[in-house]
Amino acid sequence: MLQPIQLPVRSNKTKFSVEGAGRIVNGYIENLGQDASMPYGIYCMPGFADFATLSGGGKIRAQLAIGAKLYVVADRSVYVVDTAGAASILGGFPTDGPVYMGRNRRDPAQIGIVSSGLYKVIDTSSDNLTDVNIPGLDPPQSFAVVDGYGILPGPGDKWYITTSDDFLTVDLLDFASAESNPDNVVRVIAYNNEVWLFGSKTIEPWRNVGTAFPFARTTSIQQGCLAAGSVAIADDKLIWIADDRTVRLTAGSYGGQEISNPGVVRAIEAEANQSDITATTFTFQGHHFYVLNGTDFSWQYDVKEQSWSERTSKSLNRWRIENVTEFNGNLVAGDYANGKLYTMSASDLGEAGNPLDWLVQFPPVLAHPHGLTFDALYLNMVTGVGLNTTDAANLNPEIMIDWSDDGGRTWSEQRLNEVGRLGETQTTVEEFALGSLERANARTFRARMTADVQKGLFGATANVEALAA
Repeated sequence: MLQPIQLPVRSNKTKFSVEGAGRIVNGYIENLGQDASMPYGIYCMPGFADFATLSGGGKIRAQLAIGAKLYVVADRSVYVVDTAGAASILGGFPTDGPVYMGRNRRDPAQIGIVSSGLYKVIDTSSDNLTDVNIPGLDPPQSFAVVDGYGILPGPGDKWYITTSDDFLTVDLLDFASAESNPDNVVRVIAYNNEVWLFGSKTIEPWRNVGTAFPFARTTSIQQGCLAAGSVAIADDKLIWIADDRTVRLTAGSYGGQEISNPGVVRAIEAEANQSDITATTFTFQGHHFYVLNGTDFSWQYDVKEQSWSERTSKSLNRWRIENVTEFNGNLVAGDYANGKLYTMSASDLGEAGNPLDWLVQFPPVLAHPHGLTFDALYLNMVTGVGLNTTDAANLNPEIMIDWSDDGGRTWSEQRLNEVGRLGETQTTVEEFALGSLERANARTFRARMTADVQKGLFGATANVEALAA
């Protein structure tokens, strides 16, 4: 008897492995519509290729692109990178905390950079990096730009603004305080043409109303922010980790709905340095992704499909990428550790020489009311994807299939199945004689590919026989 096996629609790691759950690692789902032969597919995320190496190494902390120049803070230095990947150092930036960058409306623009109380400005006409030291100005902790004003919140609830389109000038009388709650401002961001001040317990949006001090508070939201670096915008949605350790999203309204699942919340709760969790966003083939990075995890949310997946890189439990920006028609991704910048595209099938490990773990198949014998497993996937190469792994790529009958505590030996050399699109991906499962138990199948080829899965079917009652 042929029995369809449900594909996972998200990663949903359960509290204990015994419950069994679907997982997608380094992949994403795409709804194929009513006129397709299957409801959705699971595809592999794009890889990346080397673009530039910054001489000081270390974490790529922030990026901002303006025209043909990419401005980067890496480790404790500021760089400018051209479209060919050549980098020049502009000066030092001796902090270790989150870095916030923004540009004004000047042409050529100014760029404001803030981190841990240090404030600098780049004049993009000369690429001169200037320290901004204004006596009496509280050391800024974050930075955003709204209507040409640089927003500079201090370590408490007070925040200042620069002169319009002049980041070097601050009138110390141009300040306000978060009014609804005495909690400190941990992050400021521009959203919906408003200043959003994230406190540890509340959020205050302020709008430009054209008065002497141009901004006035719009409302107060009784949700705080746990990690300043988690605040980001994807597909015009504002997303952040709230003070209750859930991930929240707002779509133009004042308030945030929870989008996290229990697996995401448990990862946040297990993080030793929760306030240091960061996020980045990027768009790929119509999907808007929000990626949370902790010390030892990366969770990715697809805003379009409302689906979570997991990200890893070789020898890591997290993704190598710390942040992504658009530059010169490309997605440029910054490494979390080694000072490297990469370009990320659909044609990049590995990660700068390392394999991209694509894993799909199916929801469990329950043997009820009888036990089951699994005579065969068939995978409906993209075939004939081998490359014209001398590399055996990519010439004739294989998919690895295994299974667990105890909720993931132990797994069978891996079975290798060919996916097809270049053009062999009639290849059938199938495995036989997969053993039996006793009544009331559950089997979880898992499929994995590491070859640098196109990867896509659309369905799975098992040929099963019921065991005698």
